[in-house]
Amino acid sequence: MAEEIDFGPGSYGDYSGVEFLGPPTNGFWLTRFGVSDVYLVPLLTARLAAKWDSLRQSWEDAGKTVEVSREDISEIAQALSEITAADLAAVCDEAGCSVHQCLLCAASLSKFLKDRLQNNEPIFVDVI
Repeated sequence: MAEEIDFGPGSYGDYSGVEFLGPPTNGFWLTRFGVSDVYLVPLLTARLAAKWDSLRQSWEDAGKTVEVSREDISEIAQALSEITAADLAAVCDEAGCSVHQCLLCAASLSKFLKDRLQNNEPIFVDVI
């Protein structure tokens, strides 16, 4: 069985990012996918910079866990699935990740989001 990769923040000096969350179960956020800024910044820069930077700012300003529209989630999932190594080559070194790691993160996050959409589940974000 393949080892699950953790793309979320938490290592030394890496304390910020976003958690994408499925619906709460009995008051607990059991379904989650954390993405460190180490990966998120290159991914947003590669395809979605202007729109997603402004959305992220609105999430940060909300100061709490917020639901994201199905339309926005669908758009980011699709954009993530289209990211290529060429899109990331110039931005990954600056962020401190490899192109390969960033592509894995994009594919994993896209799958997580598409699975939630397919199951008709709401998706929330929490900026860390």
